[in-house]
Amino acid sequence: MREWHIVTCEYPPQIGGVSDYTFLLAKSLRGAQQSVHVWAPGSSGISSTEPNIHRVLGRFDSDSLAAADRLLDLEPGPRTLLVQWVPHGYGQRSMNVGFCHWLTRRVRYHGDSLHLMIHEPFLEFRGVRQSAAAAVHRWMLFTLLHSAKHVWLSIPAWESRLRPYAPGKLRMDWLPIPSPIPRTATPESVRLVRTTLGHPRLIVGHLGTYSSAIREQLESPLLELLRTLSDIHVLLLGSGSDTFRTEFVSRNPDVSPRLVATGTLPGPELSSHLAACDLLIQPYPDGASSRRSSLMAGLSHGVPILTTSGRLSESLWGESGAVAIVPAGDRSALLTSARRLIDFAEERSRLATAGLRLYEKRFDWPQVVTALMKVDALNTSEKRGS
Repeated sequence: MREWHIVTCEYPPQIGGVSDYTFLLAKSLRGAQQSVHVWAPGSSGISSTEPNIHRVLGRFDSDSLAAADRLLDLEPGPRTLLVQWVPHGYGQRSMNVGFCHWLTRRVRYHGDSLHLMIHEPFLEFRGVRQSAAAAVHRWMLFTLLHSAKHVWLSIPAWESRLRPYAPGKLRMDWLPIPSPIPRTATPESVRLVRTTLGHPRLIVGHLGTYSSAIREQLESPLLELLRTLSDIHVLLLGSGSDTFRTEFVSRNPDVSPRLVATGTLPGPELSSHLAACDLLIQPYPDGASSRRSSLMAGLSHGVPILTTSGRLSESLWGESGAVAIVPAGDRSALLTSARRLIDFAEERSRLATAGLRLYEKRFDWPQVVTALMKVDALNTSEKRGS
């Protein structure tokens, strides 16, 4: 059995999308009887009940990487390094070329097999400072891609961006990001949420981190819904939701009683609040895609979703009928579709069922583990055959 060595830029108790993803990935692999090690930043002083958590990567500097070398070499081979790649994650102001060289040395001199999970590839060229970082990001990926055995993509659109920097035969496969929120909600916990909100007829929710681009798409449709439909409540979930609400009601105090924000919640509470929603409105400036964990969370909880199509959207969102979808940036279409879904409970029920079915078939953690193990078995077979 191969040893999986997951290298990550963050891990619980750190807060973040990559942290949540890596934790659940390790848990899912162990659930499939795989041997898993996690190599994370921080120090060994952070306690954990999980096996094989190595908090030795510090700030990803040369001393920390040398310490990781010594410990990795104690582990039996063949070692698969499954690196969670986001360009801004590994220190040095997102330009840690030394970290990439360390990974290539692990392949060349220590016999490790490098697999990359590309959450995001690199920054776009925009402005002098960002363009400098964007150029370094591309060089970093060029270095890694020429040492990699396999590349996993959070969305298919990343492949066209990576190909100019990769060897022609390097295999790249789509590996969607599942929900980071386990479905722990119960009918009782959902009823408690709705009771706390005053038993509104319908709860319209949004889950996210409330970036300026998404706030711009959300605010006017939500305001119109609150002002014209007196029997709905809006529930804002996720980090930054309380700040967004404060700014929203300062401009529109009349809707304050029916606009609720939770801020950051523990997983079980977030699951209950999410499951209490009758409709999620999830606009994304670049379109719905499988890297959007907030979208996946809604699907996994069987909540009907209204979202947007854009340049990074996979075709399945329009083809599957699992979500209601309008063009990104079209706030008028978003409002019109939201009104229609609020009026027609049958369509919301159909979307909820179709969305959950699509999630379980294409995106859930068992599918992720199966994909990883299939490719791992294929690589092992090819190596033996050679």
